[in-house]
Amino acid sequence: MNKKEIRHPFRKMAGMGLAGLAIAGVVILLGVWFFVARGPMIGPGSQRSVEHAMPKGRWVAAHYLALPRYLLAVGTVSPIAPVNLAARISGRVVHVHLFSGEKVHTGEVLLRLNHTRLRAQVAASMAMTAMAQAQLKQALIDQRRDRVLLHSGDVTRAAMDLANTAVATGQAALANAIAREKTARTILGYTTILSPINGIVIRKFINVGDTVMPGEVLAEIYNPSRLQLDATVRQSLAEHLRLGEGLPIILAARRNPLMGIVREIVPHVSTRTRSFTVKIGAKFPAGIWPGMFGQARVPLGIHRTLVIPTIAITHIGQLAIVHAMMANGPAVATIQPGRHLGLWREVLAGVSAGQKVWIPARQLGNDRHHKSRANGADRSDAG
Repeated sequence: MNKKEIRHPFRKMAGMGLAGLAIAGVVILLGVWFFVARGPMIGPGSQRSVEHAMPKGRWVAAHYLALPRYLLAVGTVSPIAPVNLAARISGRVVHVHLFSGEKVHTGEVLLRLNHTRLRAQVAASMAMTAMAQAQLKQALIDQRRDRVLLHSGDVTRAAMDLANTAVATGQAALANAIAREKTARTILGYTTILSPINGIVIRKFINVGDTVMPGEVLAEIYNPSRLQLDATVRQSLAEHLRLGEGLPIILAARRNPLMGIVREIVPHVSTRTRSFTVKIGAKFPAGIWPGMFGQARVPLGIHRTLVIPTIAITHIGQLAIVHAMMANGPAVATIQPGRHLGLWREVLAGVSAGQKVWIPARQLGNDRHHKSRANGADRSDAG
């Protein structure tokens, strides 16, 4: 076999390969032509006429939905009027019944100070009171006797005046002794510190053996039923808020929002953030603690947005399409959907207000509530 005979099969194979490439190119060109001529344009607002008859269903007009607009103001949960337990006298702590996070009750003993010296002062004041009572009793006896003797002439007027003075002096001494005893007992009572409210201990600052001074804060307690959200609001929104106004509150630790009441608007704007603080009270559920994150919805008025029924939208890949009524009849339109608003879907592009979109009968059968909405909308029926 010579070289020409060897190369001949390869020439046949090369010719067959070129023919295959040509056929493939023709098929690709036909596909591109078919897609451009018959397929829908990709992008919001594109449309393609529908030549075949529409299935059973209803036409529903796109319309504007009035929605309230809100601004989320970030805030922190804080107690309303927390109680700071402070020492009224100096002394050494001998007993502590305080733990952070523990519940306390009104009148419960939380801590005691050393009261040995104060109890001695109370005992001394009681003795002084008893002595003053005895002296006043004797002065009254002398006064009555001298008054009888004065009528018989056995005592002079000067002696009677001295007896009256002794009674007055005894009464003053007794009143002074009683006041001293009350003061001593009051000071002794300061050595026992009771809980003034039903609440929860946020934190304590002392332990057994510490020496405290008058005015020193020993612990902090708050009432869990009296909490508020301290929200930071920018100054441009000051005119949108009023005392006593209701504002929804969203807490990170709770799924459903709460309704709060504006308790206080702090009349001071921060020069650094250009914002002010709004204190919103609410009935917070159990498990909400001071310092937790929350947000308040500040109303900004009403916003109108264009919507169509959600069940009218069909998704093909990443495209959202609807059957819409155009000037020349029904057509497939590509839209740009926005937010989900219950049974409705916001439309950002592709459909205008008043334009009707098609809802197939099978979708209406799956959503009776939406069917009742569609019955009241501007529509026409198709067979």
